[in-house]
Amino acid sequence: MLAGLYTDVSMAAPWLRALGTVLKPDMRLPGWKSLQGRTHPGVTDDKVTCLWSSPWAMWKSRQRSKHLGQYARWVAQNEAFGHDVVRRGFGKADAVYAFNGAAVEIFEGAKAKGLKCILDMTIAPLEVVEQLLTEERQRFPNLELVEHTSDSPDELISRERREWSLADLILCGSEYVAETLAEVGVDRSKCRVARWGYSGKTVPRAPTANNSQIRILIAGTVELRKGIPYVLQAAKLLDDPRFHFRFVGPNRLNMSVIKERFLTPPSRCQIEFPGPVPRSEMSREYQNADVLLHASLAEGSANVCYEAMAHGLPVVATPNAGSTTKDGITGVLIPVRDPEAIAQAISRLAVSEEIRHSMGEAARQVASGLTLQEYQLQLAQTVREAFSDIALPTTGQPS
Repeated sequence: MLAGLYTDVSMAAPWLRALGTVLKPDMRLPGWKSLQGRTHPGVTDDKVTCLWSSPWAMWKSRQRSKHLGQYARWVAQNEAFGHDVVRRGFGKADAVYAFNGAAVEIFEGAKAKGLKCILDMTIAPLEVVEQLLTEERQRFPNLELVEHTSDSPDELISRERREWSLADLILCGSEYVAETLAEVGVDRSKCRVARWGYSGKTVPRAPTANNSQIRILIAGTVELRKGIPYVLQAAKLLDDPRFHFRFVGPNRLNMSVIKERFLTPPSRCQIEFPGPVPRSEMSREYQNADVLLHASLAEGSANVCYEAMAHGLPVVATPNAGSTTKDGITGVLIPVRDPEAIAQAISRLAVSEEIRHSMGEAARQVASGLTLQEYQLQLAQTVREAFSDIALPTTGQPS
């Protein structure tokens, strides 16, 4: 069904393909490992247009928004991207597919030509997320690093609202996203839930029969949106040396404030902040854990939950994480902002390895059906049903 793919940069760019023949895959150059992950299996290079078609284009884009705040930078980059797409045209496509925050210019250009517009909402509406964060900042003042609270989200929120009005179909990664869209006034009939897929292998897990240490993995950016303060409060409630909390991901919180507010006096739980881990090494993190904890306040459908389930881990998550966790079967569902519920869930899973293994195996079985192939079928069927007036192909021929 794909006529063409526009992206900022991928290994399809001639200059990166040439660079790949010269540089070794494991060379430690800034951003090189990340760029190597920008591939598109199953999509031929001739269908891919990289707007950062040269190192100069990449540098120019970076410079354009270098001194802007976080939200202003996203707006500037997304506007520039959208204008570039419209200038290059839509070919013979019948519809365009774009992502929240980056779709306004693309949809306006598409509508002018009578094309259908599909919006992929990768997370709950920004105004919902920002309201949650405002409340968190009042609860936990000075916990965020200053650079992540420096500018207003209003323009990006306005862009999302414009996208909703232009979209003919809005795809949501979870029921939570669809519900929050309805809460802010989006026409529910436009929305469809299409759960994402997991691209890796499922990994069988052998019981360890060891309750002397329960290793709890928290994976993702260490920030207020992920419910980190409530996890730390739960660790203080547990106060048990058996529990090892490992926070893997880039840090947006003030560690001195965390230490003063949550770790003094220190909990007897082991608490570790190792920082970011390359995606290529995350499988090892899952294999070394006993439980994934995802206390997020707002997501689309958290990838870490899919990945952990595929590695046979029981998942403790909030409904707002958009995960497929089935309470008491593949893990434990907990309310948001509830350290007592987190502590109780961890204690419940700590009772025996048999419980963790049983839930983890059930999680792995569920994950085995959440493949990219299943997502592909679900996505294609959803698009065909929404646009039954267009003769969309059922093969790989471009529309």
